[in-house]
Amino acid sequence: MIRREIREKAFMFLFQLEFLKSDGTEQLAGFIEEYEIDQVSSEYFNTLVEGVTSHLSELDDSFIPFLKGWTKERLPRVDLTIIRLAAFEMLHVEDVPDNVAISEAVLLAKRFSTEESRSYINAVLGRLSREKDQVLQKIKEAKELKEKEQNELDQADQADQVEIEQIEKIETSKPDLEVQEEVQEETQK
Repeated sequence: MIRREIREKAFMFLFQLEFLKSDGTEQLAGFIEEYEIDQVSSEYFNTLVEGVTSHLSELDDSFIPFLKGWTKERLPRVDLTIIRLAAFEMLHVEDVPDNVAISEAVLLAKRFSTEESRSYINAVLGRLSREKDQVLQKIKEAKELKEKEQNELDQADQADQVEIEQIEKIETSKPDLEVQEEVQEETQK
């Protein structure tokens, strides 16, 4: 299976996920089997599906500034899925040039969407390509901020754990003190 076909299957699966109440894990194996996606092809298919689903908010943030006259919520789900898939390839798949990702997105729109959507998708992704360095910088900064916040949370959790352990030690040593006091009382009698 060539990448164009794999990309189309990934688009179809991601589009289905838009309507499911789950992450699609259960449906993934059935989809691969139903569409006879071989093992070699399934590697790239999984890269696309897992990449888009795991970077969803990052991908949305990358192209939302370029949605002139639209919001993400107003976009047809077909178009939204196509843009997300192309944005993932542009930002995270090094061996796919931006112009290829854009062309493939336009072909998907030609097959699954409208004439107007093709032009719009091309324009949005073209802007993303031109602003890619700034977008990648923002993604990097957001990741660093998230890691910093996570580290601070982890440190707070560690401090809490140390405090809990200290309290437990104090509480477990209380009976020893009580026993010592009883022994002292007994010896004083």
